[in-house]
Amino acid sequence: MRILTIAVLAAMAAPTMALASAEAPAVTSLGPARAAAPLAEALPTNGKVRMAVAKTTIPAGESLPEHMQPTLRYIYVVSGRVRVSNLVTGEAQEIGPGQMAAETKGQLHVATALDGLPADVLLIDGAAVEGATP
Repeated sequence: MRILTIAVLAAMAAPTMALASAEAPAVTSLGPARAAAPLAEALPTNGKVRMAVAKTTIPAGESLPEHMQPTLRYIYVVSGRVRVSNLVTGEAQEIGPGQMAAETKGQLHVATALDGLPADVLLIDGAAVEGATP
């Protein structure tokens, strides 16, 4: 969890960055959806994960484009409120500042700003470190 916290804080100061971690962050999803797996369990590695963090703003009442991730993605809300919807299962999570949601890899998702306000979010993607063994 310490590695993820550092990544989140650093991403607030810089628009994009990448970090490598030997440990999986212990993160769970919030809201009505099921708990997210630790990142290293979701990826076929020996626990070594490269993380990329990008900061973006979802304009008031708008959504990020529908998308499908090849890996697990976490969305951390810095300000505003966001609904993250899985378009395959119909599950939705509503999260606010300081909360996080997880998007399942390989399924279509959309994230929408709520309450008529913009939402600042961090998009946290993980991928196996090259050369890691399953």
